[in-house]
Amino acid sequence: MNVMLMLPGAAFLWWRAGGWRLALTQATVMVGSQVAVAAPFLWAYPVEYVTRAFDFGRQFDFTWTVNWRFVGAQVFDSQQWALALVITHAVLLAILGLMLWPKLSKSTAWKIIMDGCLAKRRRTLTVLSTEEVLSVMFTSNFIGIVCARSLHYQFYAWYFHTLPFLLHKSQLSFPVQLGVWAAIEYAWNVYPSTIFSSVLLVAAHITLLAATMWAMAAQKPKRKSQ
Repeated sequence: MNVMLMLPGAAFLWWRAGGWRLALTQATVMVGSQVAVAAPFLWAYPVEYVTRAFDFGRQFDFTWTVNWRFVGAQVFDSQQWALALVITHAVLLAILGLMLWPKLSKSTAWKIIMDGCLAKRRRTLTVLSTEEVLSVMFTSNFIGIVCARSLHYQFYAWYFHTLPFLLHKSQLSFPVQLGVWAAIEYAWNVYPSTIFSSVLLVAAHITLLAATMWAMAAQKPKRKSQ
């Protein structure tokens, strides 16, 4: 599932590096490999496999939630809450894709879109910096974490390894970075989760996400050396 959270960022990078051709090629490889792996199940039980593998209407168990304990079971189980999280997720991805990710390469969304549409004229792929790739992939994943309908304890493995980079990217003062990291670590080590630990986790997530997005928005082009 966390691979799906990184998919918007990956799609952006494919488009920027090679335009529609690379994006289409990568999407074809991705879908094709999944179909190949699922072929035995699709052959035997196609409807059952697809409906269970992509059951977006399933109900999460409030008992094990780490992040939304404080909203209460009634809100947690409501469709309105689920819809609000999906909309928030989509809006944040739109802000990143149209405004912030292009700034990493000192470009604009319109230029990246047009360059991608005219990719057939290119002979080589655009070389992306390591910082741009990590920034796009990690923020794409982290937004999914922040807006996840429920985080269970094993889901910490989805993003704990990205926190040092995101904290550095946020440009928060070092003591605040340590505080945010400590709050996240503490919340994930409280079992079962409590109202306090869930509030602390969500607050730390929002602080880190807001600071990272603000730092990306304020990023200025580096001066060329003489």
